[in-house]
Amino acid sequence: MVSTDDLEIKAIAEKAGAIVPFLRSARNSDDNASTMDVLREVVEVYKERAREFKYVCCIYPCSPLLTPSKLIEANNLMLLDATEAVIPVLRYGHPIQRALKIQCTGGLEMLLRQNANTKSQDLDAFYHDSGQFYFMKTMIILESNSIWECKAVPLVLSELEAQDIDNEDDWALAELKYLRLKERYE
Repeated sequence: MVSTDDLEIKAIAEKAGAIVPFLRSARNSDDNASTMDVLREVVEVYKERAREFKYVCCIYPCSPLLTPSKLIEANNLMLLDATEAVIPVLRYGHPIQRALKIQCTGGLEMLLRQNANTKSQDLDAFYHDSGQFYFMKTMIILESNSIWECKAVPLVLSELEAQDIDNEDDWALAELKYLRLKERYE
């Protein structure tokens, strides 16, 4: 099922075999609409049509490295008793405790100076949302304003399995990662 407000995207999605049962509202089609707002609209429209779901999986359109096996793995995690959501995450490539900030004067400032002499391998690992998909109980969508307000579990991905695409360099990196993954599984 594809959620869009664009007739061209609707036509492309349907040609590829997706269902576009309605066009997204104007309220949920601007840059201020959150993912939860869009999902809530989808769930509510389906509910009005007498279709209810226990789980929802929201897949972002710029996720070219997403595989069915990761969705199956996320689904299996959803079946655990206390799990309300599954979020695929990536480990930061370098410890964020050694983050630097470029000041307005052009100089560098270490944000956490106490870590200046700590070996990077001795610092805790931190992760970020991979931006591929969210798998969650439908009740979370109806009762929360954010996926971060529930009992979410991580699905840790390797650096090769995800690439956020915001510009042409990101696209080129995604292509390289795809070729590397393809090599690995041939």
